[in-house]
Amino acid sequence: MYQTWFCKKRLCPLCNWRKRMKNSSQLKQIIAETVVREPKGRFLFLTLTVKNAYSAEELKSSLRALTKAFGKLSRYTKVSKNLFFIVHKMMGLPS
Repeated sequence: MYQTWFCKKRLCPLCNWRKRMKNSSQLKQIIAETVVREPKGRFLFLTLTVKNAYSAEELKSSLRALTKAFGKLSRYTKVSKNLFFIVHKMMGLPS
């Protein structure tokens, strides 16, 4: 897009669409390069979920627990030998 200016607000639908398109493009490039470098590699898509957090402290502790759990998982020998890169995304869904 030539000479466009966006507000970059978190809740702006147009800015969020643009950000999703940029992230998607970057991820496609990373995956394509990984396939070229490691043709026998496999992909693992992992979703970790927790109950809804109702306060900031609860959210903070939940995110710490998820990060700690994923770190523990990635230190296992079988996982660490086969791990090329990590795409980490946190998202909150309305209840």
